[in-house]
Amino acid sequence: MTVSQRSDTRIEPEDARYLTILNRRFNKRFCARPDYIMAVSSTDQIVSAVQQAATEGRRLIVTS
Repeated sequence: MTVSQRSDTRIEPEDARYLTILNRRFNKRFCARPDYIMAVSSTDQIVSAVQQAATEGRRLIVTS
């Protein structure tokens, strides 16, 4: 995946989609505020997102 493709799937707090995605969570008792959300739709995008999180030393949470 190229950098430009990766930036299309990275949803930051300033993005209007950010709160919409967070509000879909199943467990409403917890209010997560991730630094960003990676919206992926292919195996290659998943691998890239996991590698990026590991490289940055971030905790990874997976939802569907």
